[in-house]
Amino acid sequence: VEKAMNKLNLRMPHQLFIGGMFVDAEGAKTYETINPTDGSVICQVSLAQVSDVDKAVAAAKDAFENGLWGRISARDRGRLLY
Repeated sequence: VEKAMNKLNLRMPHQLFIGGMFVDAEGAKTYETINPTDGSVICQVSLAQVSDVDKAVAAAKDAFENGLWGRISARDRGRLLY
């Protein structure tokens, strides 16, 4: 998806981000993301299904239990998210 904004051309993936990768949703369904200021369609994005959510939760759990994220202190994780 490409969008011209503030004299820039932005490229945005429309897929789900699971396990460090952009992936298509099961069933390849999409929905429109609406700009709340004017009601215009910004882009189409993947519509996650229950199986996609299960994969994302499993990937997040694995990243926390076995990856660097889980070894970072809660304070530092909060600072990174902020």
